[in-house]
Parts: sequence; structure tokens; C-alpha cells
Amino acid sequence: RLHNRLQPVAERLCPAVAALQGRLQRLQAAGCLMSGSGTSLFALCRDRGEALHLARQLRHGSDEGLSVFLVRSCS
Repeated sequence: RLHNRLQPVAERLCPAVAALQGRLQRLQAAGCLMSGSGTSLFALCRDRGEALHLARQLRHGSDEGLSVFLVRSCS
């Protein structure tokens, strides 16, 4: 149920956004979406272990320009 109507346009202008979104989906994040008007993405995880696994996978073999931040909700 996550939706960002600007994401398709951003993906056409910057194919790396689409590639990273696909990677997050293949890693089976609970949800993932582009933030705002781009070009950052976020992933929702079911628990801390899944978040750590996702972060490790994204960092492994990624481009130098990719930054991965592991955060938790305030609630």
C-alpha cells in the first residue's frame, strides 16, 4: 500500500532508482519506496535482524555512491 506518484518519473530519469528498488524487492523487504521527490529510497523491515541483513546485503558489492543507513522508529 506504499505509493509515490513521482517515483515512475524519477525511475525514468535515474534508472539507478529503479535498480535499487528492484534489489530491495528481491531482498524481500516488508516494504520499500522512494522518499519524496527522490532519489533516496527506504525499506521497512519486520525486525532488527532483517534490517541488519538487508543493510549488509545492500552494502556488499554496492557502488561507492550508495549510502546505507540503519535506523529505527521512535515508537
